[in-house]
Amino acid sequence: MCPRVALLACLCLGCDGGRAAAPRPPNAALRLVLSDAAGAPLGARVGVLRGGRWVEALPFRGGLGWRTRRQDFLDGGGERFVYVGPDAELTVPPGRLRLVIRRGQAFAPIARTVRVAPGGRVTVRATLRRWSDRRTRGWRCGDLHLHLARLHHERDGALRELLDAEDLDVAALVDWAGRADGGFAPGWGGWEWRAAQLARSARRDGRLVFAGQGWGRPDRACTLALFGHARPVEGVSRYSPPAIVEAVRAQGGLASGTMGEVPIDGAVLGRVDATEILSHGRMAHLEDWYALLNVGARVAAVAGSDVQGTPWPTTLVDYHSPPGASRVCVRLEDAALTRAAFLDAIRAGRTFVTSGPTLELTVDGRPVGATVERPGPGLVTVRVRLRAPSPPGGRLRLIRNGETVWERAADETAVDASVELAVDQSAWLAARLDGDARLPGGDVQVAHTSPVWVRVAGAAVFDDDAAAHLRERLPRADAIATSGRSSAHERRVALRWLREARARLAGSR
Repeated sequence: MCPRVALLACLCLGCDGGRAAAPRPPNAALRLVLSDAAGAPLGARVGVLRGGRWVEALPFRGGLGWRTRRQDFLDGGGERFVYVGPDAELTVPPGRLRLVIRRGQAFAPIARTVRVAPGGRVTVRATLRRWSDRRTRGWRCGDLHLHLARLHHERDGALRELLDAEDLDVAALVDWAGRADGGFAPGWGGWEWRAAQLARSARRDGRLVFAGQGWGRPDRACTLALFGHARPVEGVSRYSPPAIVEAVRAQGGLASGTMGEVPIDGAVLGRVDATEILSHGRMAHLEDWYALLNVGARVAAVAGSDVQGTPWPTTLVDYHSPPGASRVCVRLEDAALTRAAFLDAIRAGRTFVTSGPTLELTVDGRPVGATVERPGPGLVTVRVRLRAPSPPGGRLRLIRNGETVWERAADETAVDASVELAVDQSAWLAARLDGDARLPGGDVQVAHTSPVWVRVAGAAVFDDDAAAHLRERLPRADAIATSGRSSAHERRVALRWLREARARLAGSR
């Protein structure tokens, strides 16, 4: 055992004969100069690998104050990135390094290999090239599930710089403002970026940032996301959502399910407008969403990354995927980018969700969210348009009432396919990409559109099997009526929703 006075020496020396451990080579400096094709300076997210493993790259100049790490980093091998401005210097380990430079989804990722000597300094100049034409086609894209906390010392600019580096048009900051059986935290909690400064920033750079309210069951952190209302709505029972949603809608707000969770009764009744089918870089719970669509529930697809964190020095600890890795794109048509216009487009179903590619669908020339009226059975012309920064791999599919009716290999960066499809009864149609190729420092490429509705002879979409499946998943009336944590008002609203949803699912439309 080492004597107490020699403890520091023992920590610094090897135990084999007291020989000193071999000194580590000094770190190196890596300067990054980033711009777009026109030479305009850009911020970005940068990762560094050595020997196939992600290593820490710390900015000592030009850092934006955010870092991101995958949850599996703790198990070895998870990605780690640092956000930098257009001219930054990083401290990196020496050796042969592979750089991964990313800026959101619409710029092609860059992978570079450099060799840096111990104590040396290397400059890398890189041009980030925009491959996507989403904005010129009327799409504005955002992440509707960000938990980015402001502590007492952060600049408002820290949030704007992060959103710029991820090329996000829209960001919804969702607070923990209510949880069943866990109490209620009034106000917007810790996510208090100064609204006035963020609004001025939006006018300057065209970006939209707004607050949202999260609510969850006891076993799930967040099962509802609520947007567009002025005051948070309280509710602490698992049967609170109907009353919460009605109060939010009375304020002009919008309700969405999160991470595949959606209140079935509210969706069936048209009071829950959307559900998050893409989160953490992957699609989930599609069968549940398809069942709702199969009974005519017009529930739009939305997406969010569920990122949680704060700026440096506490740092952004990204448990799932970087901000904007899962994003929803809405078509605003001629409207300006405002919160009201963005949420109205979601209500109308003019959306697609993506981890990277652009996916568009029209039926007889009508876009997602629209209804195509047909006097009787016949053919419709379906057009599927895919654009991606690299071949996504996997399959590109056309989904009708939950079933694949057309597919092809997604082995090109651009697909523009026209399909003549027989429709003999009312249906919904959506395009879906199940990619299997991962972008450098990114997720597997997947995407899904909201549906186009085809109504034949005035009949609504309604499938008896889907209705029976959904009826089995509705809450029980006796459980609602005897809920001790629910207020009398919450019980009344929940029982009314249950009665109306049962009638709707029985075919009373």
